[in-house]
Amino acid sequence: MGEDAAVTLGVNVETFRKILVVTTALMTGVLVSVCGSIGFLGLMVPHMLSNGS
Repeated sequence: MGEDAAVTLGVNVETFRKILVVTTALMTGVLVSVCGSIGFLGLMVPHMLSNGS
């Protein structure tokens, strides 16, 4: 949907853009925090197990 069509439907485009950017940033932060720890564990666990045996 274009900006003109959104305005015609009564959508405040500037407010919608700001909300969309903030929501995207928050979702990205949450996903990076979860996936980052998974990657860290994936790198560390094999080294910890090989040193233990």
